[in-house]
Amino acid sequence: MLKVSLFFMMLVGSINSFACSIQVDDNYTRNQMMAHGVSFHDLSLSNVSALAVSAYGRSFIDGRGPAGSCPDYMVVTGRVSLNHSPSAVQHCTYSITVTVKSYMGEDLPDGPIEEVTFSDAEAACSYSITGLKVPKKIRIKPKKQIIVRRYP
Repeated sequence: MLKVSLFFMMLVGSINSFACSIQVDDNYTRNQMMAHGVSFHDLSLSNVSALAVSAYGRSFIDGRGPAGSCPDYMVVTGRVSLNHSPSAVQHCTYSITVTVKSYMGEDLPDGPIEEVTFSDAEAACSYSITGLKVPKKIRIKPKKQIIVRRYP
């Protein structure tokens, strides 16, 4: 009887120790966030420079299965910054916080398969007239949150 109970305890312990293995290509997710940030400002990737993502973070949520099961969603967030020169004398900098929630479960999701949230948009431009830079702020109406959802 002691052997049976010991075997049962080991079996339960080993089942809970199986973990989900997830490999994430951070380079791809950063590039995806950059593309979202550029498109928010209605620009083309070919027309921007100094494109960067800062404050990058990744998390996983909503694993509904037994212990060790894979999560249903991956959430990445970061601050996308870029430079754009609409003309030879005008230079603009833009930044925005982008959060992407992507479904990675096995079945069809109850909600969207991807949800992109834009917040904290900022933009500023300066003009160069004969070597003198004159800063000029571009006003962006404050938007608390813009959400784009994509369904299967």
